Formats: sequence, structure tokens, C-alpha cells
Amino acid sequence: MFIHFAFGELAIQGKIGEQTNRIIELILKEKRLKVSKCKEFIPIFPEPNSKPIPLKPFKVIEGRNDLVVASTDKDNRPSNNIIHYLPEEVAMISFIKISLSSLKNSKHAEQYGKFGIVLGNDFLVNKGIRAVKYYTEKSLFRDQLIIRFNTQLIKSRIAGEKTFEIPKEIQREITNFRKPASLFYSFKYSVSHIINFNSKGTTTGVFTYDRYPEGYDFTRENEHRIIFEDEEYLYFNEGDLFMVITPDSEAKSKIEAFLNESWKQKPLVKVYPTSKATI
Repeated sequence: MFIHFAFGELAIQGKIGEQTNRIIELILKEKRLKVSKCKEFIPIFPEPNSKPIPLKPFKVIEGRNDLVVASTDKDNRPSNNIIHYLPEEVAMISFIKISLSSLKNSKHAEQYGKFGIVLGNDFLVNKGIRAVKYYTEKSLFRDQLIIRFNTQLIKSRIAGEKTFEIPKEIQREITNFRKPASLFYSFKYSVSHIINFNSKGTTTGVFTYDRYPEGYDFTRENEHRIIFEDEEYLYFNEGDLFMVITPDSEAKSKIEAFLNESWKQKPLVKVYPTSKATI
């Protein structure tokens, strides 16, 4: 089954009561999940003896006013010896594919807490859920989509074209459904400089990916995603919600009390397994 873990930051802070209230007020009462914008990345291959990466394809991006201008190493110096990972925001809702009984031996709770929303498979398939493909540094050079992207980027440099746009469908496929298998060295220490243009002037900043510890294994999440364009929420009906997973029996009682009072068609409510568990 596919589990969306909600308000995990509150669980990490030990605020289970507040987390329970938000699940009720913002998800169950409204029958919706909020779409989040997450940083995803386009791998750019190194070129021996090249200058820092020219970013013509990223200078004109419809609807944005920022520009990635250079990639550097961990000491904030231009680097051409490692793969660069250029950030791009992607609107999505993420799910982890795992059985309820397998949760007791997983480490998902360390990052996401124990409050899970499980929507029905048919509903998610109809909404376009797809699996994420994971890459290592070595496999990047065999990934045909990423090879195609980089080949076109290199051709644009050689041609010296003033205007060159990578086909959006290639870029979207990479950012939407490609992800590093782990937080390996070149990914962790790839740094991007951002220039932001607005009415108040121009500001600069540096972006690094430091949400997870070095070496973190992303493959264990078996992540699946639904990608969105302009939508702010994913709405569902009572029959679309298969199960709610709660961190403890107290939260379970609160969820069940709300459902009994407000819903006609109620989902299963299970406590996150810590010992023997069955689906």
C-alpha cells in the first residue's frame, strides 16, 4: 500500500497532540492533501578542462524570477571535476510503498513520524501516481534520459547558440521521477548559487541539500509521486481513504471519534506497529 506521512516535523518535536489535531482539521475534515513544492535536481555531467557550467537553458524559465548561475564544490569554489545537481522546484505529493507490518522494522519514523494517510490504489493510479527511479553516480552515465539531456546541453555549448532550451518534457521527467539512491558525495557537496531578481533589487544566495545525513539511503523509501501543475490540493472522497495510521492509541481514539461523528463511510484506523502486527 501507499502511505503519505503527514506533519512529520511535529512528530519529531514530540507534538503528537498537535499533529493529531492537524490531521483532523486539515486532512480529514477537508478531505484533501496539500501539494508541496520540493527541490529536485538535474544532473549535469562534468567536462574535462571546461569552464564553469554556462546555464543558457536556465536563464529564461517561464513563471520564475531566479537564475542558477554556477555550481561549486563544498568549499564554494567553481568545480568541473564532479557532477553538478541543479535545483528545480517540483509540485508533488509523495508516498512510500510498504506494507503495514513492515513498518515495525523500517526507519521511516525517524524522518517522517508515524502518522500515515493511506489512499486506495485505484484512486492513486487514476491520479497518476508513479514510482521514482533511483540513480547512483555510476548509473547516471547509463541513464538514457539524462544522457539525452546532457548531450543536447553539450551541443548547445559547441554551437554557441544564444538561445537554447532543453525540451521541457525531458527536464520534467528527470526532476519529477529521478532521484539519487543515496546522499553520495557529489550530490551532498554540489552547491548552487542563486540570483533572485525582484522589484526591490537583486539578491544572491547559496543552495545546498542538507535535509538528510550524508549517506542516507533514499531507495528504502520506495517513493512514489503524484505530480501537479497548478493544483494546491489533492481532494478525495470518503470511499477513497483506505486507512489512517496513528502513532499511538490515544491518537487512534481521537481519529475514530471524529470519523464516527463526521463520516458515513469510515476507513480503517490502525496504530503504527511496534511489535507483532497484521494488515
